Amino acid sequence: MTKTGALVRLSSKLTGTMGNAGIAATPGKIVINSTAPLTVQLQDEPLRSSMTEMTGNMRADGFRLSWKTPDRQMGADKLGTFAALVIASEDEYGQVIDRYREMAADKAQLMAFQASSADLVERQLKAYMQETDQLLKAPPVAGSQDDVVAKAAALYKKERALLEGHLPSDEEAAPKGARLMAMQIDAYWSQVAYINARQREVSRYWLGRGASISQLIWYSPCVSGTSPTSLEYAASPACGGLATAYDTVQRRMREVSSALGNATAAETSMECLWHAAHQALRPAVPTIPDYCKRSLATL
Repeated sequence: MTKTGALVRLSSKLTGTMGNAGIAATPGKIVINSTAPLTVQLQDEPLRSSMTEMTGNMRADGFRLSWKTPDRQMGADKLGTFAALVIASEDEYGQVIDRYREMAADKAQLMAFQASSADLVERQLKAYMQETDQLLKAPPVAGSQDDVVAKAAALYKKERALLEGHLPSDEEAAPKGARLMAMQIDAYWSQVAYINARQREVSRYWLGRGASISQLIWYSPCVSGTSPTSLEYAASPACGGLATAYDTVQRRMREVSSALGNATAAETSMECLWHAAHQALRPAVPTIPDYCKRSLATL
């Protein structure tokens, strides 16, 4: 039966034999058969290649068959793995089919909801991947902090050379230009802070976008409640792309995070230069933190 409730009739001829109920003995084994066993073989298509290794047994009101399916194209989610067949009139058979038609209507609603959910995820994931492709080609602030720190370090070297021989207690008598250099280093520190703030916000935005798509996948009706990479049993065919979507977005989030980098080192270096530039003018006022001494020693 299709998801719209239409009945699909697949018929194939079969042959078989019926064994005896009771107790059968084999070397080292006793088999108790409460019902007569069946050995069944399908003789032609379309079912012969889809339902293999058929076995079963007779019952008072009919018989039961079990089978295996060779692949998922028309697998257990469509054909099942067993069926109980009972003796009934055409009218009684029709009543059973009516119940399944009602079931199919409810299944159609579920599958439509799954398909809509999958479409939403796939559209958002496609947009996210395209936009982050552009981001990864040209990260907005790649290398900017290091360039500013290098300029500040060069300026600090000039300031230090200019102040060589300057009396630490005589701030007002500092050579012309030294204070201006310190002010420029102030501006460089603020520049790095703004670059880093922008970088953090860019990173937070794109990671947030990825996280929201991850949540859509986690809570999609297509996806198993135990794993975002496992689809629900017999989910709509429209859900197929969601099986790998979660891993895809997680991998891209890691790539984005790596491309935007960590601004902590540049910010610390700039802070150390700021301390050093102002201590050169007024050694008694600012104290250079211990964590700065190693980096400043290399200048």
